[in-house]
Amino acid sequence: MKGYTHAAVGANVIWLSHLTGQIDTYTPILMGVCALSALLPDVDNDESKIHYISKGYTRFLAKLFKHRTFFHSFLFIFILFFFTTLTTGLIHPFLPIAITFGYLTHPLIDALTYGGVQLFYPSEKKCHLLPYGYRVSVGGLVDTLLFVAGCAGVLLFLGTHL
Repeated sequence: MKGYTHAAVGANVIWLSHLTGQIDTYTPILMGVCALSALLPDVDNDESKIHYISKGYTRFLAKLFKHRTFFHSFLFIFILFFFTTLTTGLIHPFLPIAITFGYLTHPLIDALTYGGVQLFYPSEKKCHLLPYGYRVSVGGLVDTLLFVAGCAGVLLFLGTHL
């Protein structure tokens, strides 16, 4: 999916803050963290939004890993959660959740596409969340609808919680 779709859907992880009772003055910042985290799995793609944001500093990762492999896997998500819990949990209790679950939205959405993702890397088997006839194209109608739904969710959260 497109970067803006990942960011909009990822930002909706902020709804978990409502369930955990972690809504405070940092909530808008945490929403941004969720959105940015949703872009991170594409660090292995030198044409991605996160590559552009990093001014090309992630280029070496594209040479080390094929796109939609390690950085789109449950293995990396587990490592990310462990690392963020150790390093950011003291800054704000919701921060590890914001980063990890914002990140998690990305490979799950990409698993809706024809390309699929290697969720169980290092296994080379690609995972798809939809049967072949229902898979979607990057930049297509479903991509746009997910973006609109993501934006609507963010606006609804902001309108009801801030």
